[in-house]
Amino acid sequence: MIPLKTCDRPSRQRVCEANPMLSFLDPGGLQRTATGRAPAAGLAGAAVAGIILDRSLEVPLLWWLVIAVSAMGVMWGASVRHTAVCLFVAWTAAFGGWHHVRWFTRLADSVAHLVEDESRPITLKGMILEPSWTVNRGDKLETVTLLDCQQLPQPGGDPRPLSGRVRIVVDGPMTTLLAGTAVTINGRLMPPRTGLNPGDFEYQDWLRSQGMEAVLRVGSGEAIQVDAFAPRWRDRISNLRHELRQHTRAALAKSTFTTTPAVAEALLLGTRTQLPGDLRLAFMESGTLHVLAISGVNVGVIWIGLVRGARGLGLSYRWTAIVVFAGLGGYVWLTDANPPIVRAATFAALVQFAELIGRRISPLQGLSLTLTFLLAANPADLFNPGAQLSFLSVAALAHVVPYLVDGAVPARLSPDLTAREKWRRMLWQPLGSWIWQANLTTAAVWFVTLPLVLWRFHLCSPVGFVLNVFMGPYVWLMLWMGYLWLAVLAVAPGLSPAFLFVFELLLQGLVLATQWTASWDSGHGYVAGPDGWWVLGFYACLLWGLCQGRRAVRAVVFAVLIWINVGLFSGLVSAGPSGLTCDILGVGHGLAVIIETPSGKLLAYDAGSLGNPEQAANAVCQAVWQRKRRRLDALVVSHADSDHCNAVPMLTDRLSCGTLLIHETFLRSRTPTASAVVSTWGEQAGDGQLIAAGDHIVLDPAMDMEVLHPAVGFRGERDNANSLVLLISYAGRRILLTGDLERDGLAALLGSPRRPVDLLLSPHHGSRNANPAELGAWTNPTWVVASAADRDILDRVKSNFPPETQRHSTAQTGRVRCRITSDGQIHVETYRPR
Repeated sequence: MIPLKTCDRPSRQRVCEANPMLSFLDPGGLQRTATGRAPAAGLAGAAVAGIILDRSLEVPLLWWLVIAVSAMGVMWGASVRHTAVCLFVAWTAAFGGWHHVRWFTRLADSVAHLVEDESRPITLKGMILEPSWTVNRGDKLETVTLLDCQQLPQPGGDPRPLSGRVRIVVDGPMTTLLAGTAVTINGRLMPPRTGLNPGDFEYQDWLRSQGMEAVLRVGSGEAIQVDAFAPRWRDRISNLRHELRQHTRAALAKSTFTTTPAVAEALLLGTRTQLPGDLRLAFMESGTLHVLAISGVNVGVIWIGLVRGARGLGLSYRWTAIVVFAGLGGYVWLTDANPPIVRAATFAALVQFAELIGRRISPLQGLSLTLTFLLAANPADLFNPGAQLSFLSVAALAHVVPYLVDGAVPARLSPDLTAREKWRRMLWQPLGSWIWQANLTTAAVWFVTLPLVLWRFHLCSPVGFVLNVFMGPYVWLMLWMGYLWLAVLAVAPGLSPAFLFVFELLLQGLVLATQWTASWDSGHGYVAGPDGWWVLGFYACLLWGLCQGRRAVRAVVFAVLIWINVGLFSGLVSAGPSGLTCDILGVGHGLAVIIETPSGKLLAYDAGSLGNPEQAANAVCQAVWQRKRRRLDALVVSHADSDHCNAVPMLTDRLSCGTLLIHETFLRSRTPTASAVVSTWGEQAGDGQLIAAGDHIVLDPAMDMEVLHPAVGFRGERDNANSLVLLISYAGRRILLTGDLERDGLAALLGSPRRPVDLLLSPHHGSRNANPAELGAWTNPTWVVASAADRDILDRVKSNFPPETQRHSTAQTGRVRCRITSDGQIHVETYRPR
């Protein structure tokens, strides 16, 4: 139970009048019954426990049913205390079973059974569930929608019944497909992408949490045949929402500033698919990305507006509640019901309903009920980082409210005061009170969410603390103007341009402030972050402290300080590397290798990916952060192809730079990518050095890294031939890294003395021309690894290597890790089973 500080009605009324952040504490209802009890907290905890147990252990559904029935049976004859325990167990089993049904159970005719490791051509019949929308992928456009599968056509026979949902991705733009359209689609059924490295985004799990089984890739809109249009009532509602959103987008397209449409769409409608990557990064690094995530602030603005508008019109509590429910429900529907806004709207509706029936719901009770409702709707939302941060933020604000109440009450003015004293109390005291409240609320949210942010996103933005404090009222004003523009657009479109212009000006101010603060080098920083076990322990300490009644603040400080020291001590006593580790990361068609020396130094060999440098940058950074480091001691760039170095500029912003090692041909390439690598590395105070055949890179005296190619003055016909070849030797074992070596560069290497190795990085992503039989005989590898997007690339050249050679492709197995112990034992393991 969480203690709530209370004050008399006049004091609270003055608080609500003075502080718009607390306006939802409707002064008219302050005499109603208040309660700090939270019986739903136990049920919410049981729901969370059941979901986590089922996700971790995959408990059979029958076991959950047996546990639930047994607990309910025992409960009938148990004492009060034992009844509570039985109810907790039964509730745990109920949510564990519900999660099992949603996450693990598939019907016999589910489309999931048709998904194979490789994509396959297929024809599906079904019904469009959502109007299609366009996604900007930077260099191309895609059209996306959802299909409810119904039939699988069979050649020369009756169609086979089919169930389940798939995500349709069409290359390029096309005419909008409305919900309720019956279609026949020819495409390739693909398994959802899985993470190739630890810490990667699990697209497969995200699709699964949304109820989708696979991805159907379609070459063009011509491959989709419309059979009929027979919308159901829910399809008509979905199409109406699509029309309203399209009408809003069309109005935003007439805006003055180029950034307005994308930012305003994210801010008002919750869609960030059109937001440019650099602008999204600026919001992240400035600590203001939450402004674009429709959640508590947006709902608070609408909630307060609805309540004040209804009360200003003289409506009763009942009609005020009806207006609030209708308004919030409509906005949730318009914004596609994302988990954060559903959480915020549900919490607001619970508080409004409690006011209607004469009760004051406690923050913990409201959050517990909200969590239970959301998990009942979709148990997988428990693992959604956005939902986690949203709940933590609201919990922090809810527990800070009593301190705002105590500190926000302005003193009554005495008629005997001088004019100067009256101005001081009317102006400076409220201003000081606002600064105190803004700092306290921001600090509370920061303190509570920081461990999760560091663990999940490895980003700390101190500048965001200051920016959020001083821009809080500005953001509220901007949101008010945005929603006012939406309302005017709906009822009087002719007047909307004037409101849009004012909203644009305010929005442009936010964008400029965000970009300016994000450009500060000291305003944000990327860090390794704590371990998952420490984060869970932190929130356990926080929960224990808040349950200590009047000693809550002291208990929280005491528990958290102890837990911080536990984390620091564990970092000091953690074991360092026991040998050499070489990680060939999964980055699609590209290359990124991380080498950890026996002394703990880190060297990267290339960092790039074709068309997706963010993927390579994330993979390298995660590999460094998981070792509790944030510095690359050296980076070897094999050659100037973009798929080998286009992620380097991103790495310089996220990691501390050591020495850049390149061949002289890299400087002669004069490509934009090569120029960006050199300039950004130098800007971050990293040094550079030219290397060539015969040089040795000395990072650790226990090992040797020798450059085998190219020699000084060598210049191949193509840039691939200039690839730096690195031979790593440790404890009698050898690893050969070859970049994109081929043609005259490969011939030069094979002309040198033979070097048998244990692990060979296949040149040029496993291509046939770069992996001749002569290379297999020259290296005689035990393992050969290709960093490629083609799962079967090495099967095409297997005859060029000894029969006993084991082959791995990062497209199939993800990261390939080679460990060499100090006594010469070598172990090669993959992130995913082959």
